Amino acid sequence: MDSNIFILDSSAFYAGFYRSLYCKFYTTTSILQEIKHILKSSITLDLLISSGALVIQDPTKESVDKIIYNANLLGDIKKLSQADISIISLAYQLNRILVSDDYSVLNVSNFLNIKTVSLGNAGIVTIRKWKNFCKTCRKQYPSTIKECEICGNPTKRKYKKLHSTV
Repeated sequence: MDSNIFILDSSAFYAGFYRSLYCKFYTTTSILQEIKHILKSSITLDLLISSGALVIQDPTKESVDKIIYNANLLGDIKKLSQADISIISLAYQLNRILVSDDYSVLNVSNFLNIKTVSLGNAGIVTIRKWKNFCKTCRKQYPSTIKECEICGNPTKRKYKKLHSTV
């Protein structure tokens, strides 16, 4: 794997990671929409795009479906935006390093053995599988259920550690 090619989430743009020299970057249309306020004021990004150092590429439907399936399995689906799913999908599809500081993005990525770089925090040390449960009657639910079907109380989110990433 070429270590000078990175897939950039919006947090990588906010941190200025795209200014790294001698690297090639990929991102998705959805991420560009999230950071469009940076694009308006950055000649650097325009130059990166026009020179080919920053490639805008959207993932295939197959890659997106794989990410959605695994995000559901881990219980992270409700925490991921369309842009998050697109950037994980592209990193998976291209088998490249994903740069992000979003814990749900990193959790799903590491579960799928996508190499990641976290800029503003320690990143993911343990992959987690999220479930919801009712504090009153203790019934467990998928992470998408927000209210107990038995007693009507709001559910709480908890996780089970799957395995370490280090």
